[in-house]
Amino acid sequence: MRINAFVPLFITERLDETRAFYTDHMGFTITIDAPGYMELRNGAATVAFMVPAPEDAATRPGDAQGLFWSLEVEDVDSEWARLTSTGAAAIKPPEDMPWGRGCVVADPNGIGLYLTKPDPSFDPASLQAGADQK
Repeated sequence: MRINAFVPLFITERLDETRAFYTDHMGFTITIDAPGYMELRNGAATVAFMVPAPEDAATRPGDAQGLFWSLEVEDVDSEWARLTSTGAAAIKPPEDMPWGRGCVVADPNGIGLYLTKPDPSFDPASLQAGADQK
């Protein structure tokens, strides 16, 4: 199978709040805005949201627990300050990790947004080496 595009689609009953969050706070632009459905883009990232269709069991809203996006940003601390000061749910403040700096906020649906600035000197093999010693 060859995948030509990957667009995560989330079912939500909070379409208006979601639209405002991603356009006003995250810098996304709306590429499709249809009744009950929208698609947004920011750089290489595309995401879609739609309201549940009562006649279609596949479109029931789910629980966003455990669902995270990992978004690479230029400045984790300034994004944390900006987003939390404008109402984004603060989940985990900025901290240094072996792979770089990161923090977590949540969107109106409870989707975790892990904002990260990778450390260019990080070697992923170093994590595996530690796991091999256990």
